[in-house]
Amino acid sequence: IAFFGTHVIHFKAGKKCNSTVSRIISAVVSEMIMITGYSIFAGFMYGSVQSAFLSIPENMAQGIIGAVVSVVLYEAVLKRVPVLKHK
Repeated sequence: IAFFGTHVIHFKAGKKCNSTVSRIISAVVSEMIMITGYSIFAGFMYGSVQSAFLSIPENMAQGIIGAVVSVVLYEAVLKRVPVLKHK
């Protein structure tokens, strides 16, 4: 989710955000959306607000790992496939 979210958010921003910092920001925003969605789903699935809050730490860990991996992979892909770079 983070890899695709980062790519979509970064691509939509265009030339203004063609840096590693912008990719990190995009990844963090993507992961925040993911954590929110997962928490809402957990609340509905288990029927309590407590379960939604209890799922946040695990989702944050997944989000941090996903953000780091997505930014690293995106940078590696850009080095290998220069066609993807924004002009």
